[in-house]
Amino acid sequence: MKINRSFSIIPLLLFISSFTACAGKEIVSEASLRAWELNQSGIEHFTKGNLEQALSLFQEALSICEGVDDQGGIALSLNNIGNVYLTLGQLSEAEQYFHQALKINREIGSDKGESASLNNLGLVNQRQGVNEKALNFFSQALEIDRQSGRRRDIAIRLNNIGLVYKSMGDLIQAENHYQEAMKINQDIDDLRGFATNLNNLGGIYEAHGKWEKAKNSYKEALEIDKKAEYPPGIAEDLNNLGRISELVGENEEALQYYQRALKVNESIGYQARTIEDLNNISRIYRVLGNDSQAEFYLKQAQKLLKQ
Repeated sequence: MKINRSFSIIPLLLFISSFTACAGKEIVSEASLRAWELNQSGIEHFTKGNLEQALSLFQEALSICEGVDDQGGIALSLNNIGNVYLTLGQLSEAEQYFHQALKINREIGSDKGESASLNNLGLVNQRQGVNEKALNFFSQALEIDRQSGRRRDIAIRLNNIGLVYKSMGDLIQAENHYQEAMKINQDIDDLRGFATNLNNLGGIYEAHGKWEKAKNSYKEALEIDKKAEYPPGIAEDLNNLGRISELVGENEEALQYYQRALKVNESIGYQARTIEDLNNISRIYRVLGNDSQAEFYLKQAQKLLKQ
């Protein structure tokens, strides 16, 4: 199964350029400053794939902000916590945090925060297959960002709108949005964003049966994610390469890619994708005639599912 990239450019963790943006006040308290630092540290751990540590830091920041009634900081922390749950595939938890963040951001007039929350609610709905609702959330976010001129955020929205169109089977609209996002990411030198676009274009080529072009896109994305030292992206790139190899009958190569993806996902604690990797490996071993190994990996996947 093709997994749409849900890290890097898709979920948006809020990088704050000033302490006042976090605190939402003219004078920043020591507590709000500490919460801001925790959120930034959490973002660093998130981008490295250390999801458990990121979640702990975001939760600590939320507790501090709630203690001093820092509404901007609360919304920031809620959004970031939601992104961890989104990355882990825990959609109901993520949705709750995003709705809370959206409400606060609208109350305090934070258009950037509102856009991020709308974007992430769109992701939840997109993953749930509610495409029209997802498209509406992304379009609202895109309009806000176009008005504010935030190019990186515009690229994120365009990419996500492309994902929805692909889910709806409109490959032309999907590719157009990916290409527009790619141009922006090239202009602003956003490596991870560019890797995301390459992955999604690879998905378009794959849908057209252009296996070699798809494989080249995924390989290029992998090299970029390695350069950016972004484990979640690396794991997805490997998974995509494994799937393409499997589709063209290169099962030994597919097995290697899936095993590498498994190692990365296990290292960052991404259980949902670890289960998928285990199932992929089991399936390949079955095709290769190694039933004992196939059963071994299948049982591991089933064990994780029960947890």
